[in-house]
Amino acid sequence: MEKSVGCWADEKKLGSVVKHGDPKMTDQQLLLQRFEAIKVANFNESMRLEGLKPIKDKTTLPAEVIAKLKQLQSTDSR
Repeated sequence: MEKSVGCWADEKKLGSVVKHGDPKMTDQQLLLQRFEAIKVANFNESMRLEGLKPIKDKTTLPAEVIAKLKQLQSTDSR
């Protein structure tokens, strides 16, 4: 049984996932997909190491944060 160690193992796993992806995808699309997967994995690992969990649902955010998000979204749409 192969033991996973460091980034090399993670990159190896991601590469196999992307390698067996949609055969119609171009190399650039595969690289972008891999880059996005690595970004998400790094973010989740950072959150885990800090003892935090990413907030996926806006209903669990504090009311002040929701109000600020709405304010920012309304200024962006102008």
